[in-house]
Amino acid sequence: MLNHCNLKKGEAIFLQARDPHAYISGDIMECMAASDNVIRAGFTPKFKDVEVLVNCLTYSYNDVEQQKLQAAKFSRGSGAANFALYDPPIDEFSVLQISFDKGVSGVGLCKAIDGPSILIVTDGEGKLRVAGDESSTLKASTGNIYFIAPGADIELISEKKDVPFTSYRAYCEA
Repeated sequence: MLNHCNLKKGEAIFLQARDPHAYISGDIMECMAASDNVIRAGFTPKFKDVEVLVNCLTYSYNDVEQQKLQAAKFSRGSGAANFALYDPPIDEFSVLQISFDKGVSGVGLCKAIDGPSILIVTDGEGKLRVAGDESSTLKASTGNIYFIAPGADIELISEKKDVPFTSYRAYCEA
């Protein structure tokens, strides 16, 4: 049996490898380590392998509240944006939420990360550029995804005060 968990906007949960999970409703931002272990056991017309699934599970239990991640301050972020770091207890990745509240325009500076990252815009629109390089400016709107090279300072720009602008940056530092 799975734990039932209702996450509120801005909440995060970390599940260890080999923990089964399912989404019932709503929108989420999911980040996971590289894996080829999707094992289906039901509710799909695709191939199901119940025996392999049963053998892979840990059958351990953790309280949902213990699995929730608390957002931490991101010390390399500054400016008009809000920066919330979700840093699970593994080396594979961290996730940074960068958001501008509705009614706020301006620039959010994200200092260099020592590793590759992927940024996805999940709400609103704005711009993205390498810090200080106007010629690198790109339009950033819901659904856009960008690769950011290690060592790049980036700026996110919110120009429309009536529209929130939210993105998530998944990264792995060397």
